[in-house]
Amino acid sequence: MKSFNRISTLEDYVFQMEAGLEREVYLSILKENHDEIDLLNLLEKTNPSEQKYHLFKDVIFITFKQKKSYYSLGKLNLSICITFVGFPLSISKKGYLIKENHNYANLAQIIKDFTKTQNGTIVVLNSDIDIHKGYLTESTFSFYSHFSHFEEYVNATRSNYHKKIRQSLEKGKDLIFEEISPDEFNDEHYDLYLSVHNRVDQKLITMPISYFKECKALLIEIRDDQQLLAFIQLKEISGVLYFILGGFRKDEEGYTHKPTISHIDLYYNMLLYIIKYGIEHDYKKIVLGQTAAESKSKLGAKEELSYIYINSSNPLFRLFFSLFPKVYSFESYGVVHKVFKEVY
Repeated sequence: MKSFNRISTLEDYVFQMEAGLEREVYLSILKENHDEIDLLNLLEKTNPSEQKYHLFKDVIFITFKQKKSYYSLGKLNLSICITFVGFPLSISKKGYLIKENHNYANLAQIIKDFTKTQNGTIVVLNSDIDIHKGYLTESTFSFYSHFSHFEEYVNATRSNYHKKIRQSLEKGKDLIFEEISPDEFNDEHYDLYLSVHNRVDQKLITMPISYFKECKALLIEIRDDQQLLAFIQLKEISGVLYFILGGFRKDEEGYTHKPTISHIDLYYNMLLYIIKYGIEHDYKKIVLGQTAAESKSKLGAKEELSYIYINSSNPLFRLFFSLFPKVYSFESYGVVHKVFKEVY
């Protein structure tokens, strides 16, 4: 196994490898994941988290480190440093890159074998395959578009869902959605991001403001007639539109002026805008993220299971995780809403 502290160094190494099947596999991975490589370069610069990249059995593994508090007793917090296999960003992407249509006889075993090469405790996030006993992290909710325009989507929904969408759009009819450039992202936008981030139970990654200012992504701010209410960040990665991050206040008293819309209807309008943007720009898949399962499902998004795997070189930790999987594993949302009149 070869490991690198920078993704650019890994690329240079692969380009200089001796000709052969292994080199061709890794070259294909880099080519097929060009957008992911660009994102990793950005994250090295804006959110350094001891990222490393590993060539292992025709797979490129991405790791980063964070300290996680796992037990509190009064003022005492016991923390362990965890190595994560994943992107150092709140995005529902797996932390390993593979070649399309390559024969990975047992990818789950390759992932397990890789974790054994790492010291300490290692957590594999957002895998798209079941690695061990079906243990899950938070599900991803993706909207698959077969529509030529937004009204076609709205009219395809069943009456009760249709009514809710129309009501939310009516309540948000005076909202102003406007694109801004990354260098226009300021402290006011960032405070809205922190408002959402601080409401999340599992705070794995806190993005610095420099990330928003330097990321080549679509930034949309949402205003009423008095003030900034929210923003959303969208980014295309390998032909898929991702809702990366956003910001709004749940406590309406936190705004300078009382908003003209509730935070619930504001959020619905944010999601509907993302769906509308995706349809109008011909994206067939729109990833809405891993939170607000009910809201996203009732707009037509499909739940996609994401799997987790934990291993540790410490036998006591390894025993603990095997005996108490509910400490770290999630339950799926599991509710299928029949949003559309026809099956899509």
